[in-house]
Amino acid sequence: MDIPDVKDIMRLLKITQQTVWKDKEITIPVIEQWLSNFTGEVFDVDKERHIALWLLLNFCYYSDKEVSHLANEVFNNFRKKIISEGKDFTDYLSKVKFSLLGSPSESSGLILYYFRQQNRLSKKYFDTVKEIIATNAEEIIFVDDVSLTGSQLVKYTKEAKKHGVNLKFRLLTLIATERAKKACKDNDIELTSAIFLRENDNIFSRKSFLFRGDEPLKLDVLNFCNHYGLKAKPDMPLGFGNASNLLGFFYNTPDNTLPIFWSEINGWKPIFKRFDKKYTDNYKIEDYDIYI
Repeated sequence: MDIPDVKDIMRLLKITQQTVWKDKEITIPVIEQWLSNFTGEVFDVDKERHIALWLLLNFCYYSDKEVSHLANEVFNNFRKKIISEGKDFTDYLSKVKFSLLGSPSESSGLILYYFRQQNRLSKKYFDTVKEIIATNAEEIIFVDDVSLTGSQLVKYTKEAKKHGVNLKFRLLTLIATERAKKACKDNDIELTSAIFLRENDNIFSRKSFLFRGDEPLKLDVLNFCNHYGLKAKPDMPLGFGNASNLLGFFYNTPDNTLPIFWSEINGWKPIFKRFDKKYTDNYKIEDYDIYI
């Protein structure tokens, strides 16, 4: 397959800039600054920057409008699931509570706000986990943006049970993987998502949506991403778990996305910044202090 030429890519990126990225200030100078990371260490400079632009063109960016849509979509999927279990949805809601997964300062807090707002849910259905445990709620339904492995909630619920919390847990996410769904199911957690990533969303997988079977091109791009990924994020050059995804949100970029897009270490210049969780000696979130 042939990659579109640079002129066509830039034309399409300008359209994307004016529509999809209009809240992100991804200007041509910002793109050029990001391209300056690629200095001809794998291929010649022009080829490397051509590859980078093509990857950027295929980056899936979720604006606030799209996040609102996904928040509505996951709620609709959740409602259908509950009804399919033979339950009256209004009665069911009266027995459960929604909460965020993690700290209020993390993305889960923002997603919970969009979730409540878009689905016009009363604040009475939402509370902190600590407060929920003290009530007669039958279930805690966590809301988050992305779950790739399900490990965070699985670990969380195991600790909760150790502390005597005997509630059913569910997880609602904007984006998840089948791997996360299976991990949750194996631990009696029901996961519902607006979007499930497939194998082909990993751009270097056997079924990659990007290369359409062009293995030589895929190998070139893999070598390029791995080489510069080692500079941008040495401990995970292809993203967390080698996920090699091309996605981000208006508020942050997940670490499963290729770090050449988001890293800021070693002088790397990102195009979609990632805001990592920072825990210091003066302010440290204890994962399980809600049970104490």
